[in-house]
Amino acid sequence: MPAAPLATDLPATPRSVPAGRDFLAEVLSPWGCPGTTDDALLPLSEILTNAVQHAHGPVGLHVCRTGTGITVEISDRNPHLPQPRLAAEDEESGRGLLLVRTLADDWGVRPTDQGKATWFSLGL
Repeated sequence: MPAAPLATDLPATPRSVPAGRDFLAEVLSPWGCPGTTDDALLPLSEILTNAVQHAHGPVGLHVCRTGTGITVEISDRNPHLPQPRLAAEDEESGRGLLLVRTLADDWGVRPTDQGKATWFSLGL
């Protein structure tokens, strides 16, 4: 069943990644999505980490449930639209969006008036 979307704002600091994971788990549990929670935490962590590292201002986290799935959207104030890329073997970063693309049923990034929003969807 559809549920009312829930959202929170987080500061652009490393502590926001575990806080965002906790928020998502707390949202999905009463929605009856326990199996989806584990699948959603890694893509969320990857996108939130990118937002924290590159954002200007607060980071928004928005979660929506429909009858068939969930959509998680992370917004920040950096207008740069990231693209998945192949990281070199010796690089410590650069694989996050490839993980999101692999783990999510669908994903994307779109410009907003204040920056951008990166989202992913998972079926139930």
